[in-house]
Amino acid sequence: PTTAVQIGTNKALETFIPGDAASSRAERAIAAGAISALVAAPAELVVLTQYNTKKSALDAIKQLHGEAGSRVWLRGAPIMAVREGLFTYAYMEAFSHVKNAIKEQLLKTAMKTNSDAAEVAAIVGAGATTGIVTAVATHPADTIKTVMQADYAKKQYKHIG
Repeated sequence: PTTAVQIGTNKALETFIPGDAASSRAERAIAAGAISALVAAPAELVVLTQYNTKKSALDAIKQLHGEAGSRVWLRGAPIMAVREGLFTYAYMEAFSHVKNAIKEQLLKTAMKTNSDAAEVAAIVGAGATTGIVTAVATHPADTIKTVMQADYAKKQYKHIG
């Protein structure tokens, strides 16, 4: 559901952030990712709680709400908004820029006459590049979010979110 929210929100944001310039597309992608944290944070909290307690989804939901109240559902959401904003920007916007740059270089040098091969190589190269950079960039935020959600009752980290 997270990616669906990101794509739908990105489209809806065209009304508020109009234009086809790279900056407008980037702003929409980052905002769509950040907004998706409102859906993804509660879902990931339930999954993490199920993993840690070996309970069903319904029992995990009851436990979370019973021990921490209704505010628990947004535990980790702000840092997750950062993670999802970066992630969404990477797959909605950065990938195509990297792919086009790689293809342009390939067509100037090694693959001057083979546009199809240059396209495939550019897709693979851009996927690897943006994937690795995005993983490195978002990993700290994901770790912080996971620690916050694992301590949903704020027993160990009382002053964090």
